[in-house]
Amino acid sequence: MARLIQALPGQTYARPGHVGALAEAPGIDIAAALNLDRYFAKGRTLAPWTMTLNDGDGARAVATGATASPAGLLTARSVDLTAQEDSLAFTWKGNASVAIEGPGGDVSRELLEGFALVVQGRIDDVATAPVTLSFAGIDRDISKLVATKGMTRIVVPLHCFTDDKAKVASVGNPFRLKTDGRFALTVEHIDLEAVADQRCP
Repeated sequence: MARLIQALPGQTYARPGHVGALAEAPGIDIAAALNLDRYFAKGRTLAPWTMTLNDGDGARAVATGATASPAGLLTARSVDLTAQEDSLAFTWKGNASVAIEGPGGDVSRELLEGFALVVQGRIDDVATAPVTLSFAGIDRDISKLVATKGMTRIVVPLHCFTDDKAKVASVGNPFRLKTDGRFALTVEHIDLEAVADQRCP
């Protein structure tokens, strides 16, 4: 016995149609949608990234208003640099770090195209101990870049952290700033930018 197939209202099997191959491309810029290269701006950490203050007693997420690391060795508070509450002022009293973390993202293209990790802001007090900047868990001493008080633009090309594309194929920790001494820095902007000067600090 033949089986009847009922068409939905408005459709008929008497005039079969043809559906072309569907595009597999998402139609959006995945990197932009995931925000792989912008971490902090206008006084806040940009989604999907989170910022924490870390010391020997653990980690604490940076919240609205003033925040201190668990042992109180690092504090962050909102301040006005070029606009109202557009920046965070960090003050170190000892061994502590500020970190930005999130889902792993592939920034191998940025590595190949000469991008750099850029931190823009103001040095309020020079450090009394070496300062390290980390990208993808790889540390670089940037003490010479933060040795003078005043407005600053810290630029470290990605190849200065690594030339290995495999190490930047899934970066979940694009920023960590650490010192064991006293230090004060106001941060306005953190991101990856294409730069012409590829010299390492």
